Amino acid sequence: MFGQFVEKRESMQTNNKMAVAPVGKLIWQMSIPPLISMFLQYSYNLIDSAFVARLSENALTAVSLSFPITTLMNATSIWIGVGVNVLIAGYLGQGKQNEANTTVTHGLLLAFGIGALLNLLSLLIMKPYFRAFTNNEEIYQLSLAYMSICSFMQIPNMVHIAIQKMIQATGNMIAPMWFQIAGVVVNFVFDPLLIFGIGVFPAMGIRGAAVATVAGYLLSMILAFALLLGKKQ
Repeated sequence: MFGQFVEKRESMQTNNKMAVAPVGKLIWQMSIPPLISMFLQYSYNLIDSAFVARLSENALTAVSLSFPITTLMNATSIWIGVGVNVLIAGYLGQGKQNEANTTVTHGLLLAFGIGALLNLLSLLIMKPYFRAFTNNEEIYQLSLAYMSICSFMQIPNMVHIAIQKMIQATGNMIAPMWFQIAGVVVNFVFDPLLIFGIGVFPAMGIRGAAVATVAGYLLSMILAFALLLGKKQ
């Protein structure tokens, strides 16, 4: 009888730590990794700015003018991701596994759809947007060169944040942090390689910073999908 009770309790701890773990321990375990992830999410523009500033002041201005658009993209991604997170966590808490699974499917479809829509929207508005903020032709052309590539970050950005929040809803905070870190590392490594043309890489200037940013988000999305599909969550 006692052995069955211990086995049942161990099973609960394995399957649902949210129900049995001490609250204080849970707060630390579930707050620090997302805090790091959020910081890293907004480090892309900081890293791009640090390297692009070595090209010229106008190049740095161009990246800075793009920052409100990319911030809006990130905010929309987090908005969708948090909504999916709350629904999944609620369903899992109620023991409604099928509803949680359905929310994952709908969340991924929504992330792809809105990501594609924002991608298209940013391409449509960037010319009047940049023209409204500068009359300097060089800054204008640099801004278009950067944002015309950076716009394509939105689908992988939207999808990887949606998956990140889905996995966090199960209580797993560590894995989403690591695929966020992987994307930032790719951006940090490839920024100087592609901007300045180091080694076998071509010198792409400000476009190189945009390519490195998109590559970072794309890697995060691939790792997120691999975790979601490759291991039972």
